Amino acid sequence: MNSYLTTTVALVSLSLLSGCPLIQVELDLPEVCLTMDAIDVDGSTGTGAMSIERNIDITERVRNIQNALAEQGVTNQLELVSFAAHIVPSAHAPSDFRFVDQLSVTLPASGQQLGVTLVDCTDCGSDDSSVWLDLPRIDMRPYAERETISIDVALMGNMPAHSWQMSADLCFSAQLGYSQDL
Repeated sequence: MNSYLTTTVALVSLSLLSGCPLIQVELDLPEVCLTMDAIDVDGSTGTGAMSIERNIDITERVRNIQNALAEQGVTNQLELVSFAAHIVPSAHAPSDFRFVDQLSVTLPASGQQLGVTLVDCTDCGSDDSSVWLDLPRIDMRPYAERETISIDVALMGNMPAHSWQMSADLCFSAQLGYSQDL
């Protein structure tokens, strides 16, 4: 009995000296999505394939998410995980994304940070009025330190002749982390 107690005390002491946390908890939180409404897209002025590009400033929205998560104790991660584009219904809006030959979403370069292509999709046109794309998980914390945070969205294809609008969703995941050392 005495040797069992000595062995137990020795093992507990070693584990405390090893620097391992006594308690470590990580929880994945539900995704948080930003919706950007009323993104104007000009109609095509000619025939054949053309490209449109839009720079969308998401600075305030990302900072609002970060602040809300910080209030809840989220410290580990804020990752961009998906992008969706939706056609806003109107008299001249296309009914679907079949005209899209290529769609790309990029975090543009800023200062010493290089630009990151999040997705470059060919044949991603859809028979639906929405296109959903999963993105490689990008840690947004370094980008959140920028003065402005934006994404570039480019559509290439046979654009509709009339101007139209789309909305876009950017979805983020976060992870709550807690660790207690002795």
